[in-house]
Amino acid sequence: MDLGLTQKELGDKIGRTISNISWWERGRCNPPGPVIIQLLELRTPKCWDILRLNDDRFQCEDKL
Repeated sequence: MDLGLTQKELGDKIGRTISNISWWERGRCNPPGPVIIQLLELRTPKCWDILRLNDDRFQCEDKL
């Protein structure tokens, strides 16, 4: 996913190091689940409205 950010800028936004970003980009490891959520939020800030998730973003709402 191309966000138009340098590794440093991305790391600053999600609280991770350039080394972390580099490993993910090279496929040496995958980002942990909470980081994937942060990356999705950077790409699609309204995705949680679409998915109908509550504020903690880990528990589905019972309003179906």
